[in-house]
Amino acid sequence: MNKKLCLVATAPALMYLFNRSLIPALLADGWEITGVTSAGQPGFGEDDYYAKLQRLGVKMVAIPISRDPRLFRDLWCFFRLWIFFLRNRFDVVHASHPKAVLLAPLAAFFACHPNRVITIRGRVYENAVGWKRRIFAALDRLSCFLCRRVIVVSHSLREAMLKDNIGTPQTLTVIGNGGSQGCDAAFFDRNLVPEENVKKLRRQCGLSEHDRVILFAGRQRKDKGIVELVQAFVNISSDFESNNSDHSDNPRNNEQWRLALVGHEESASDVGETTRETIRNHPHIHTLDWLSDLRTAYKMADIFVLPTWREGFPNTVLEASAMRLPVVTTTAIGAVDSVIDGKTGFLAPINNAEQLAEKIRLLINSPTLRDEMGNAGRNRVLQDFSPKIIRRKILELYGTMTK
Repeated sequence: MNKKLCLVATAPALMYLFNRSLIPALLADGWEITGVTSAGQPGFGEDDYYAKLQRLGVKMVAIPISRDPRLFRDLWCFFRLWIFFLRNRFDVVHASHPKAVLLAPLAAFFACHPNRVITIRGRVYENAVGWKRRIFAALDRLSCFLCRRVIVVSHSLREAMLKDNIGTPQTLTVIGNGGSQGCDAAFFDRNLVPEENVKKLRRQCGLSEHDRVILFAGRQRKDKGIVELVQAFVNISSDFESNNSDHSDNPRNNEQWRLALVGHEESASDVGETTRETIRNHPHIHTLDWLSDLRTAYKMADIFVLPTWREGFPNTVLEASAMRLPVVTTTAIGAVDSVIDGKTGFLAPINNAEQLAEKIRLLINSPTLRDEMGNAGRNRVLQDFSPKIIRRKILELYGTMTK
């Protein structure tokens, strides 16, 4: 008789993107998989991830789980999850992403499902202080207390949780070197992306053959570092305008660096009107909607930047590294695990536009360094972040719990 697994997430896009390599392995191992998630969520492009999960072989159930705190809606969601778990029995209930990691194990606990697992992919309150931080930390403690196993996606995040007395050394587990699902370097390979796709995207951005690209991919939020990234780029862009005015025959003097922002600005974003106006009006800043396949954007780019204030473990950094891009990210919890400073990229302090610009300039001024760091990054992904490791360890975890 097949074992039954229930995956719970806030949005089908998140469930698909973080489990697309794991689901086939689970099905091949004899698991029946049910996915519980909202029917959809704006901001992830036009792909129907709900249907994609169904095509993978996941039985989908729509229960709306909002990302933002909404007391009455959250209580209604908890009630619906509880009724669902009373009516359906699973060998393992595994939830991930904020809100789902609280409501799902709580509902499963009251429905007497013994094998409850959550994956902590980051903490929304990482930079909060005072009562807000204490409340959210208490909710995380409750979530961890309710679960037999807690998968944490980076070693720095696990250390921070233990320091805050969230979970125990026995329950908090980091699989391998961290990461949500590893990174499939066979998929994130520059050689697999047709040049015509890259040319089309460059035309969409209005780029010339001499233009070089700094790429950001993610939600446009203050805590993703958008404000300081835009400030840093404005300063860098001014440098190049001055340098290119000498009309030298050096081909590098014809280069113009552009900033491409892939993703959407959330309705609750607090980046400020000044940053919004700069993004809209600066001639060398280009915004693109969410791309279901980021490989074209990675291949178009020369440098990848993620100036985040908080992460669990940034998958985009691994993807960019696999695509041979040097990376500039920050010393934030989670992000610090994704780069070997000085070898696969650079780490800059959080919320520091000046230091961020300095690290980016080092890469702009040295094509050789960009190549060396890009190659080192791909080698690290191949060696340390194989999805096979994640899949094997999760299968072993589920197997141990259901013996």
